[in-house]
Parts: sequence; structure tokens; C-alpha cells
Amino acid sequence: MFAGDFHIRENDLEEICKIFEELLSLISKAQISKVFITGDSFDKITPTSLELDCLSNFLSAIKCPVVLIAANSHESTTQEQSIINHFGILKDNITVCKEYIENNTLFVGHFGITQSALSRGGTVDKKELSSYRNVILGHFHNYELIQPNICQLGSVRYIDSGEDTSIVKRVAICYDVESKKPHWKFPAIKSCYPMINCILDGNS
Repeated sequence: MFAGDFHIRENDLEEICKIFEELLSLISKAQISKVFITGDSFDKITPTSLELDCLSNFLSAIKCPVVLIAANSHESTTQEQSIINHFGILKDNITVCKEYIENNTLFVGHFGITQSALSRGGTVDKKELSSYRNVILGHFHNYELIQPNICQLGSVRYIDSGEDTSIVKRVAICYDVESKKPHWKFPAIKSCYPMINCILDGNS
């Protein structure tokens, strides 16, 4: 299972905990064998104790192997140093890395694709990832499939006003990822709070 861009913040812990409960239930029901977290687990490089506890409790409840992407944005001070690195010592089943590569079958990272139609600020051309059959990326918060092989997975919840509220929040599940025709599912997250649009009329 692939999920990410939690952007854990104290003000949002109630929603985040509900989402984590939903993800844990999905991991169990779908008999997930490996979990990939695609970056930006935190919203800043110095998370509070409550924010750290939130992610720690979630990771500790996952029994299968976990790959935790340490993004170079909200949770890293340098290319090498990140608050996420500390989670690699929590349990033997947690691997922390900047990007995950499994032969030519799977690439998991945290950056935007320049061909994305929904977000601006992409830094990588999709041609650079053409050698991988399956690419899952965090960073942009809107879910988008970029043909022929890339999924900008999006965030599991609405983070800011720049997101397209008509796009459902999702996770990705893949069966037989090593095969030439893997079976992908993109179940919707049911427990995230809806984004509310507010219009100021100039008199307020």
C-alpha cells in the first residue's frame, strides 16, 4: 500500500488519527505485505512531541515492512539529515530512504512531474522515469495519473486551499508489482475532512 503527505500538525491530530485508523484497517483487510509512505509525514522539520507520537504510534501498529520516504521539503534540513531518519530505529521493519527503487519495476519518491496538469512547480520530466514500469510519487497534493507509468498519489487529506476539492483523496494498492501487468487499486479515503470553500464579499 502507498500513502503519504500526511502533514501531521497538532491542530489536525483528530482527523489524522481517524485516517490512520482507516489505513490500519485497510492494511489488515487487504492483507498488505509492504507499506510505502511517500514523504511529508510532518509539516515542519521540528515536529512537536504530540506530532512525533502520532506518527510513532501509527508506525508501531504496522506489522509488515514499511518504507518511509524522507522528503527534502518539510521534514529535512539537508539532503542527508531528516527528522524521519530517527524512525528507522523504532522497529526492524522500518526502512528510511530518500527514494526507493526495486529493479525496473518500481520507483517511489517525493517530487513533482513537469507534465502534471493539476500542479505547478514540477522538477522532473517524466522521460527521466521511463525505465520504471510503475512510479508512485508524493509531494503534489492532487491525485493524478500521468501516462504511461506515473501516479502522483496526492495527500491523504486536504492540506491547503490550492487543492482541487473535486479530486478524491486516495491510497494505492498493488498486487504482483513485479509482473508486467500488475493489478492496481486506488481506494478512496473516507475519513478525511472535506475542504470548505469560503468566499469573502468585501464587506467582511
